[in-house]
Amino acid sequence: MKAGVGPAKTYTFLKQAYPAMKLVMKDVYNARDKIKLQNLQGRSRIRALMDELENAKDKKGNEKWNFTSQKHAETSELIGLFFSLVELTELWCRYPDVVHIDAIYKVNWFNVPLLSIVGTTSLNTTFYIANIFLVGKSTLDYIWALKQLQKLAKACNISP
Repeated sequence: MKAGVGPAKTYTFLKQAYPAMKLVMKDVYNARDKIKLQNLQGRSRIRALMDELENAKDKKGNEKWNFTSQKHAETSELIGLFFSLVELTELWCRYPDVVHIDAIYKVNWFNVPLLSIVGTTSLNTTFYIANIFLVGKSTLDYIWALKQLQKLAKACNISP
């Protein structure tokens, strides 16, 4: 699963390698779901993501991610998660002129709105600046998200 091989290729490989095996595509999907569940180790999906963000290091042992979260004042439930790769933040510092923001609703693993923020280099290639999961869709949620982006821009000496 970590190799980036899709279910169709996995199915084709298994059918060719083991022609006598009785296998249907649903078996591959079930196996992938079982592996995903095992990898969660009893944690929620969002908790597993937070753990990955907190523990991930680059080859030099430095933090791999910039991230911050927002919790509901009364319930302490996570309502916002802003994260960006340090490496891509450095790229944004070099190419700050064009920023695209796209809101995607309920089409991700967490079933919550996702703001994707991308930049463009001088060669017209795009790169992710940050991703933001927002539980709500209120104006205050988006203000929080944009303030996090503003803090990241400030760290790069990017002014509005």
